[in-house]
Amino acid sequence: MNKKKKNKGGKPRKFPTEQSMLDIIVAYFKECEESKKIPSKAGLLLKLDIDRQVYSDYKKRYPDAIRVAEHTIERAWVERLPNPGATGPIFYLKNAFHDIYKDRTETDLTSGGKPIKLYELPNRDTPQPQTGAGADTN
Repeated sequence: MNKKKKNKGGKPRKFPTEQSMLDIIVAYFKECEESKKIPSKAGLLLKLDIDRQVYSDYKKRYPDAIRVAEHTIERAWVERLPNPGATGPIFYLKNAFHDIYKDRTETDLTSGGKPIKLYELPNRDTPQPQTGAGADTN
């Protein structure tokens, strides 16, 4: 008996294997090198003919191929930093790799990872016991 694979519906994947995606990624970097263009995520997406959401999905499916691509792109931009007028590469790195390159410092306001206890104000509708000179002492 010949069992057919059941179609789960939806559009078939553009890259059925990680190697098929990696082949296009390598071709993109070769094109960049030959044309002396700096690789970018946007250029890679154009070469792969996918949008950012699909790219994000493939990032989970083929993490090794995407990691190699992103590290190669990042390296190309980092290598431009020592050049005069590095504003462009700094801008690109902060936007394309925002989880790594940041201008801001983050401060932990939770006292070492533990929640801060706030003083709880008494409920105005609930009568509070009186203390001091006017207190009723039976």
